[in-house]
Amino acid sequence: MRTATLLLVSLIGSSFALAGCDGGEKKDDKKADAKKDEKGGDAKKDEKGGDAKKEEKKEEAGGGDVKLPKTGLQGTAPAGSNVSDMMGSDMVQGPNLVATVSNVEGDAVTIEKAKEDADMYGPEGLKEEKLEDGFVLTFTNKGGMGTNYWVKVNRTIDGKQFECSTTASSEEQQKAAVDFCKSLKK
Repeated sequence: MRTATLLLVSLIGSSFALAGCDGGEKKDDKKADAKKDEKGGDAKKDEKGGDAKKEEKKEEAGGGDVKLPKTGLQGTAPAGSNVSDMMGSDMVQGPNLVATVSNVEGDAVTIEKAKEDADMYGPEGLKEEKLEDGFVLTFTNKGGMGTNYWVKVNRTIDGKQFECSTTASSEEQQKAAVDFCKSLKK
């Protein structure tokens, strides 16, 4: 019993000693390296010998097309945007933008059907815009967290129907979503 207790205490002590190890680097050295990197010192170089961080900032400045793998489309999004899988749909998130793009299965959605669906939210300021290949529907409503800015865009691209939608928290986000949805292409 006594031997088992001593063995247990030894193992616990060894575990604490190992947990305190940092691979030979001091924490102060890691902090100094992080500060150097923040200030631009020792910046990583890209394959051409240029500053990789400067190149990233140039790319972020203008934005551009993002590919949507689930739907096979692409759309113009602000710099810094990314695409993720949202239960079989593509979710695009970026500065002042969140939108979900999905394939529409079954019967084509009409603007009349979209307005009927919107009625359950008590829409205010409902606006509709007809596009050559679909429509844009926007409205607001009041919720527990304030005003919600809704977007529903249905488009037929390359013979397939897609829905691009969001519920945003500002008019600016609503406009960015509409612009993104209108930019969708094959």
